[in-house]
Amino acid sequence: AQAAAALASVAGQLVGTKRSAGSTKKGPKKGKAAKQARHVAADDTPLSEDNSGFASLGEAVARLEAASANGLAEKINLHIPSHQDAAPMEVEENDQQEASPAQPVHKESINGLHGRSSLTINGVKDDDGNPQENHQHYRKEGGPSKGPDAVIDKEDELTNARPEDVLELKMHSSEVFMCAWNPVYTDTIATGSGDASARIWQMGGKTAADGLGPVRLLPHGTGPRDRKNKDVTTLEWSSDGNLLATGSYDGVARVWSRNGALVHTLRGHKGPIFSLKWNKRGNFLLSGSYDQTTIVWDVSGSNGFVEQQFDDHQAPALDVDWKDDVTFASCSTDKTVHICRVGVSRPLKTYTGHTDEVNA
Repeated sequence: AQAAAALASVAGQLVGTKRSAGSTKKGPKKGKAAKQARHVAADDTPLSEDNSGFASLGEAVARLEAASANGLAEKINLHIPSHQDAAPMEVEENDQQEASPAQPVHKESINGLHGRSSLTINGVKDDDGNPQENHQHYRKEGGPSKGPDAVIDKEDELTNARPEDVLELKMHSSEVFMCAWNPVYTDTIATGSGDASARIWQMGGKTAADGLGPVRLLPHGTGPRDRKNKDVTTLEWSSDGNLLATGSYDGVARVWSRNGALVHTLRGHKGPIFSLKWNKRGNFLLSGSYDQTTIVWDVSGSNGFVEQQFDDHQAPALDVDWKDDVTFASCSTDKTVHICRVGVSRPLKTYTGHTDEVNA
């Protein structure tokens, strides 16, 4: 009660100051600051209008901070009314709270400018200088606050997958860069990792509870030394689902059967492969590389080979995609997109206009 009275007095004097300055106008001033000040007290009791004013807003803030330093603020159940034109307060966890138990629970400061109020809990502010709220300790009228995070968590519970509906695939020993479901055998997914391997995973059934079926390892090196710079950077299933192409950091493309057998080893790039795409027919595999080239590989026979290599980009080729079985697009760090056709030595069309690299 003592602390509430102190706040009420400060707010009342602020109101008195504004009214004294505007006494030549007709009627009492009804700005947002006056309306908010009347509700600062914890019991929402209207404040007295005959208090003497402060010389400045800084003096009022200084007095309020002094009250906080004396420990009065720890007992205050501060209520700030909401207004239709006021932005919602952001509330975040204070991760430093447990490490600093000696910090005061509350530190209040009233801005007062244009009727706005600011609140700093535990003296913690974010990178923009905005106050943060530790809603494990902050108490509003009516009991402890759950905070916006608690509301969001409650809403997420309605859509969160149940643990029994989640199946984790945890055999890779490094980060997993890529994954792709088989377009035909839809219980099968391929993954590519920084551990110099790809894996083909077959689900054990239609639900996660059925677990895993066979898992096939696709090694991109024969030993620890041979696995250097063989991170699997991209992979792609053929349209019939029978072949999987992988590209790696060593510049080699590989083609595997669905049961994990190595079918083709395609060497021709001099830098990491960033993108691989099959044409719909399945006879050509297209690759884009850091070496600034794109290669069309003929993989229709028992031995894959370079059908055509395009070197028109002036920087790494980041992504490629087919338009039809013989026409494709490639994009690059050189800010251009080229449209090319198998059998034609120069691009059919070059698109410019981007001001930075074209990633996809």
